[in-house]
Formats: sequence, structure tokens, C-alpha cells
Amino acid sequence: MLSAEVNRLLTQTGAGTPLGELFRRYWLPALRADELPVPDCAPVRVRLLGEDLVAFRDTAGRVGLLDEHCPHRRTSLFLGRNEDGGLRCVYHGWKFSVDGKCLDMPSEPACSTFKDKVRATSYPCVERGGVVWAYLGPAASMPEPPSFEWTLVRASHRLTTRWLQGVNFLQALEGALDSSHLSFLHRGNFAADYVPDAKGPAYIAESTAPEFHLDDGDHGLVVAAKRPLSDGTAYWRVTQYVMPTFVLVPPNARNARNWLGFVPVDDATTCCWAVSWQPAQPMSAGERDRLKSGVGLHLALIPGTLTPKANRENGYLQNRALQATGASFTGIPGVGAQDFAVVDSAGTVCDRTKERLGTSDRAIIAARELLATSAHDVARGRVPRGSQPGTHLIRSASFVGPVEATHSDREDLLAFDRDRDLAETGVSAP
Repeated sequence: MLSAEVNRLLTQTGAGTPLGELFRRYWLPALRADELPVPDCAPVRVRLLGEDLVAFRDTAGRVGLLDEHCPHRRTSLFLGRNEDGGLRCVYHGWKFSVDGKCLDMPSEPACSTFKDKVRATSYPCVERGGVVWAYLGPAASMPEPPSFEWTLVRASHRLTTRWLQGVNFLQALEGALDSSHLSFLHRGNFAADYVPDAKGPAYIAESTAPEFHLDDGDHGLVVAAKRPLSDGTAYWRVTQYVMPTFVLVPPNARNARNWLGFVPVDDATTCCWAVSWQPAQPMSAGERDRLKSGVGLHLALIPGTLTPKANRENGYLQNRALQATGASFTGIPGVGAQDFAVVDSAGTVCDRTKERLGTSDRAIIAARELLATSAHDVARGRVPRGSQPGTHLIRSASFVGPVEATHSDREDLLAFDRDRDLAETGVSAP
């Protein structure tokens, strides 16, 4: 269990909080690039780390992220006119560039220099992998833009979705780091059309109490879950936790790879991101449709919203009859929807003073310790793990190997996996 004080430390990400200052040392996904489809299109509201913001694409195609409220009389710039290189407030016509500079102040006399003294709060943005990333921290500490593998492949090779969940980010993150729940929560849900040719589901069903091996990395943590098998080998699932809140989930066979991100909208809401990609080939239309339907880690959404179809209000579409037959352990359709439901059911901010952790929770404990330590490091002026793009070029993996596989054995298998994909694309390994 955690003390109430530590639980607050690990769940509060507003400006000025220890964890909030940590998160502000990273590039965070803010919205999909196609939500700002063309120059001078309508602006989009964004809420990130408890701040109300507005994103817009100017006439030159640059993306800006401003405080939603105009510095004049606090009117929402979401109502503004996106025109001629800036976002113009509809109240008195003040116009701001993507970097917050006041370009025009028509309500003041022509001789006034007041506009040169006024700036809107603005945050740098970059586009990588079809996503707009924002940096909310101090300029002197800004790292290079992110370089996850999926941000480097062509758009035809990846699928990106996102949804909102009314819980604190830490609950969602901890669910993604927990390999032991696969034997129970997802039992009966690894359909052949989701993981064709994969033997992992059978191994997970056979060996339900994984042994965890943890290694520190420049990116965060390497979480290796070992499941001993009856033939004397072991099924290993190696999950990569990239600070502050990203997870590379092990793939099944040669199916698409998966990346998850859990970004605090505020302390009571999380924007959950899911990216699937094929490194060496385009994703087929059928594969995309299956994933968007909710069979995998992506969630089926109510059209035109960021709300999952299976949600708290409709009981997560749980089918008790299906649960009773054993065809589904939960009766909830879809792997991602099952994760969503159990995380949601713990409440908006989980009361960790009442929990009881076991040996299968080693990764959860380590992640909490890393977050707390990293927050203290930032307060002391140190660069936190995972903030530099060179640490993002890693992979997760699943494989059958010796029971006593060492850290170097696992690294060799990960390197082989990467090199095999590079060979297929004709690219030389770095």
C-alpha cells in the first residue's frame, strides 16, 4: 500500500507539483495532426496537464498551442478567427502568432506600441508520426523531438487512435505494465483474426503466475515476465516502459506492434493513445478495420467522439450470459475494453492506501518508485530518463526461450527482431 501523501505525489500533475514538473520535461502527444487538416482551419480545444489550451494551424501550416484565454479580457480563443498567419480573438480583434506574439491590436490607437508588450502563453509543437506533440516545460530544458519507431514509418504502416477515460493517468499506466492479468482478464479473447498464428495465448493460459525480471534502462524500465512451460522452456514477454507514461506492449507472432500512451488531461481524466504499426509492410485495410472495431488494444468509439462505446454508463456492454459460458472470462467484448473497464472500476483516483500488492506487482512498484525518484531528480536540476529521443528506439518482444535467459539473451533476441525487419525493408541497421 501507499501512504496518502505518496499517492497524491504520484497522481497530481498540475503546474508546480513534483510530478507536473516532471511531465513538463517531455514532449507529450496533444492531438492527431489530421484534427488540424489544413492551414487556417478551425482551432481545436486541448486540455493537457490541467491547462486549457487551443491548437491551430496557421496560414503557413505551422501548429500553435496557446492558452485558450486571450490575455486581454480572458475570452476563449477557441471562438477566434484563424486568418492571415495568426489566431484573432473575436472580442476585440487581438491576433496572436503560433509563438504567442501579438501581431495586431486594432482596438488600440495606431500609434500605440502596447501590442509589443503583450504575449499569449504558448507552447512549442512538432509533428511526428501524424501526431502533434507539445512541450510545456522550460525552454532551456527542451529535449529533441520524440523518435519512437512508429513515428518514423510511413503513414500506410500505422494506425493511431485515442480516447478519453475519466480516471487518473497512473491507473491506466499500471494496467499496461501488468502482464499477469493476461491469463484472466483477457482469457477467451485472443481470437484467430486478432492474433493469427500466435501461440502466446496458449502459453498465457498454461502458465498463469509469471515471474518478473526488471532492468533499468535509459528510457525507463525493461519488464520481462517469464512463464515456465511444461516442456521445460519459458514464454517471455518483454514490455518496455518509456518515461513518463508510454508503454511498448509485446507483439504476438508477426502481428502489428503496439505502443500505448497515457497523457494526463488533468488529475481526473486521461487521454489514452494506441498506435499499432508494421515496420516492414503497410497495414492492410482488413487489419485496420479489425483493430478499430475494438478486438485489440484500440477501442471502438462512439462516432464523432472520444468516448468508447463500452463505458461506465452502459456497464461496459458486459454480457453475463457470455461470461457464464466461459467463452469470455469477463463478458466484456474486446481486449482494450476489458482493460478500460477494470481501470475505470477502481474510481477516478485509486485509493492506494487500501491496496495489497503481491509478487506479480513488481513492475507496478518499480514504476511508482521511478516516477517519484525522477520527480525529485528534476527538482534537483537533473535530466530525467526517457526525455531524449535516442532512448526511444527500442522494442518490446515475446518469445519462447530458456528458463534462465539472462538480460543479454533478451537483448540479443530484441536486436535480432529489429534486424530481421530492417533486412526486409532493405535498410541497414544503425
